[in-house]
Amino acid sequence: ARAYVTARRLSRRRTRPTDSASTAKATARPSPRTGPAPQRQLPPGGDGSLLVGLPDGLIATRDWCTTTRRDELRGQSVVDLTRDPSGRVVLAALVSRDVVPVARVARSTDGGQRFEVPRDGLVGVRLDTVEIAPSQGLRVYATGRAGEAATPVVYRSDDGGVGWRQTALSVSGAAGLYVSGVHPTRPEVLWIRVSRDVVDGGLTGGGDVLLRSDDGGETAQEVGRTAGPMRGFALRDDGEAVWMGGPDARDGVLRSVAGGAFVRVSDRPVECLRYHAGTLWACQRFVPGGVMLARSEDGGDGFADALSFAGIEAPPTRCPAGSIMREVCPSRYAQVRALVAPTTDA
Repeated sequence: ARAYVTARRLSRRRTRPTDSASTAKATARPSPRTGPAPQRQLPPGGDGSLLVGLPDGLIATRDWCTTTRRDELRGQSVVDLTRDPSGRVVLAALVSRDVVPVARVARSTDGGQRFEVPRDGLVGVRLDTVEIAPSQGLRVYATGRAGEAATPVVYRSDDGGVGWRQTALSVSGAAGLYVSGVHPTRPEVLWIRVSRDVVDGGLTGGGDVLLRSDDGGETAQEVGRTAGPMRGFALRDDGEAVWMGGPDARDGVLRSVAGGAFVRVSDRPVECLRYHAGTLWACQRFVPGGVMLARSEDGGDGFADALSFAGIEAPPTRCPAGSIMREVCPSRYAQVRALVAPTTDA
């Protein structure tokens, strides 16, 4: 079956929606390939390109009609993407498809137009996340699972992702570690989500844990936990407020200010969170015809619906002949519409 991509990004960490809900739209569009859905995608950068990581490489689109592959990443599983505040530096976490995987982090300095792939990598490692420190571009963090035992590990790089060193952090009972965010002005401070379920869904009777490290990932302390799976994390632009949340009815959205305890501020179940330019965004669990994206202007105390599955529009007609958006999407629109926003007979 062909996988469909909408404006919503499904991720373990957070969403990066558009800056303004007043112009937010969702258009039904199939992925540019048959097979698995995208593993990771970045929103449009400075040149308007959308980068999408796939199990066998990376594609980009600028006009939303046609896609191009980055040949230097072909055949690699692109498991995560991140960029610096300027948008020019983009890192792609790669895992080879060999029997014994080799993890590498490819680097682009032109917004993702072309990547440099290191010759050497981390043998026997499967990366899960990669994150650039906003205030120090050469400081990069990554997490993954090492060896046959798939031991969760944290890596740090001080040369932009060329060389890596495993930190001393070890978390008993963890099935996975994921970098949730790095402090905007303090590169040694980062937050790490601990998954306690091998399927990344939370452990029955106990959810996920949020750690904070103040020494570059060498040690970390628990700062919060969820009752169910932690699907959302957000960090205020000044680093002084943190949100976490999930779909479990016992969680909703929780907030910590100035290092204080997490307090539940909303009972809205969330699948991801993102704070940007004064607005807290939350994507919702899929319900046919329901809300896709919500926004809060008061730090999560109140949310307003910003986008719904019922608002998905038909594909644009401006795309050239031969493009997926022209040749495939129109014939599939009714099918997608019926799936995400079915109508009921009176």
